[in-house]
Amino acid sequence: MAVAQAGLHDLKAAARAHGATVNDVILTAVAASLYRLLQARGETHERFVISVPFSARRHADAGELGNRSGVIPVAVAAVGDDAARLRSLAAATAAAKQKPPGASTALLGPLFRLLVRVRVYRRFIDHQRLVHTFVTNVRGPERPLALFGWPVTGMIPLGAITGNVTVAFAVLSYAGTLVVSLIADPETCPDLRELRDVLEDELETMTRQLATPEGPAPAG
Repeated sequence: MAVAQAGLHDLKAAARAHGATVNDVILTAVAASLYRLLQARGETHERFVISVPFSARRHADAGELGNRSGVIPVAVAAVGDDAARLRSLAAATAAAKQKPPGASTALLGPLFRLLVRVRVYRRFIDHQRLVHTFVTNVRGPERPLALFGWPVTGMIPLGAITGNVTVAFAVLSYAGTLVVSLIADPETCPDLRELRDVLEDELETMTRQLATPEGPAPAG
């Protein structure tokens, strides 16, 4: 595991300037980071399909509890102008959110249960070609917390990888800081620290250049 950090306020400003969300900025940066890492290996891949979980529950009460969630596979361009990529992704994710909530769960749940019953689920996830990686983003407390009087100075999200997905990203905001945990298979992704450094660079560059809709912020 490796951990990257970025200022949440700056990310929000970059997102708002282009009609996007913080999650859109993160996905755009993740795709560019994966592209740069593969390019350093001598490989080229200009678009990544990222699995993004979402909550289909609008509210909960005593009569309707439990999780109701799904996943949205989002194709994210990894090359080109940052602002154009971000605006295109924001439009795509906004359109995806307008689809009936929980549709992916309704379709994938029975399929996965069938695969388990016929004992081919493991083979399926070990050889799937649907997504390249996972990005899970959770909004944390906006103000610092304390535990038994001791200040909580930071939070690190933990996630997992499965099947043939060799690197995944877990994102958590806390008290003005965005923390991204990169979880990877050390055999297939031995350059995880390099990926972390590239991701921090992408997040810093995007927040600096996309703070206004017109383009890079003036120096000084």
